[in-house]
Amino acid sequence: MRPPFLAGLLCFASLFTLSACGKPPPELPAGEQTVTGFLIPAPLAVVRRGSHILRQGGVDITYVESKTVNLSAYDAQEVTLIGVYEWNTDPSDLPVLVVAKVEGVAQSTYRASLSGLRASLEVPLTWQMLTTATGTVFTASGSSTPLLVVTESIAGPIPPKGFAIVAGSLPAIRGIDESTGQEVVSFLRGTQVLRFRFSARGMPDEEQRKAEWLAALKTVAVDGLSSSASSFSSSTTQSGSSISIPCGGTAGVLCPEGYFCDITNVTENIGKCRAAKQSGGGDLPRLRRP
Repeated sequence: MRPPFLAGLLCFASLFTLSACGKPPPELPAGEQTVTGFLIPAPLAVVRRGSHILRQGGVDITYVESKTVNLSAYDAQEVTLIGVYEWNTDPSDLPVLVVAKVEGVAQSTYRASLSGLRASLEVPLTWQMLTTATGTVFTASGSSTPLLVVTESIAGPIPPKGFAIVAGSLPAIRGIDESTGQEVVSFLRGTQVLRFRFSARGMPDEEQRKAEWLAALKTVAVDGLSSSASSFSSSTTQSGSSISIPCGGTAGVLCPEGYFCDITNVTENIGKCRAAKQSGGGDLPRLRRP
C-alpha cells in the first residue's frame, strides 16, 4: 500500500494529465512545500519550464528548477526538496517546484570495485554487480538484463569511434555501437582499452536508468590512468558536412559543438553527426537530442 503522502502526490500529478484532455488544471498547493523523490534531468525544451523532473514510484510528479541551488549536483539521487509550486508555461503540463533548499539526500549509491579490471565507480544500490571471466556486469534489481558491461581488451589499430570527453576527470572517448545501439565509453590504459557499454532500452524506468548511468560516469576511477594522461584521438573522419560519429541510441548521445544528430536508423534511433549549418546561411540548433 502506498503511503498517504505518496498517494496524494500521484493523484495530484494525475489531475494534470486529465487537464490535458480538456478539464481545467487543479489549484496548486499554496506556500512552502517539502517533497521527496528521485531527481533526474528533464528533456531539453525551449518553452517549458523546469531543468529537472522529480519522480515517485516511477511516476513524474513535478518539474523542478532553482536559481539558488545547483540541482545538477543531485542528479540521479533521492532528495528532499523545499520550495513553492508555480504554473508551468502550459498550465496543463506538470507544475514547477521552485526549489529554495535541498534538505536531505538519501544514501543511494555504493562504490563498486572492479578488481579484475583495476577500476571503480559509484553505482546505485539497486544495481547488482556480477564479476565474470571476461569482465563485470551490472543489472537492475529484479532483472537479468545487463545495464552496464565493463570489459578490457588490447587496443586495436583503429581507435573507437566517437568524440573526446572527460569522465571522472579522466580522458575518454564516447560513442555509439551502431550494431546494438549501446553507448560505449572507452579509456586507453597503456596498450589496453577499458570499455563501459551501457543500454537501458525497453527497461522499466528507462529515463531514470540513463540518469543513474550519467551520474556513475562522473565517478569513474581507473588505476594507472590520471587526468594528465594523454588519450587516444577519436575517430572522426569528416566528409562534406558530416563526420563519422554515431549519435543517438538508447543513451541519447549528443554530437560535439557545431553538429546535430541526423537520424539514419529510425528503429535504433541512431544517426550521424552533421554540421549545424543550412545552405541558406541559417544556423540549425547546435545540439539536437534524437
